[in-house]
Amino acid sequence: MATTEATGRAGRVRVEQGAKRVRAYLEGELVADTIRPRLVWEVPYYPAYYVPLADVRTDLLVATATVTHSPSRGDAQHFTIKAGGKAAEDAALRYADSPITELRDLLPGRPYQPSCRTR
Repeated sequence: MATTEATGRAGRVRVEQGAKRVRAYLEGELVADTIRPRLVWEVPYYPAYYVPLADVRTDLLVATATVTHSPSRGDAQHFTIKAGGKAAEDAALRYADSPITELRDLLPGRPYQPSCRTR
């Protein structure tokens, strides 16, 4: 299991290869399905699943004007997910220019929107 650690003034971030299959749905439509998730640990938060961009249905993502900033991860571009007849505004994000290179081609799994399942 590969692990990468980045330490900066904002704290420490650790990225690990996950062992579970992660799937994300919106209104019953599959948005992401991966057997290669990453677990991202950032002090003081619980770990979060991140999904490789290659395992996300990017045809369902529409970039929005929303950009947020994390001191450790950098700027995040937000996306609306359009699937299953519903639009989830700003439900996905990407740190394309993150100082942590391993995060650049990953999308954080947000288990509260859309629905995210692990097995």
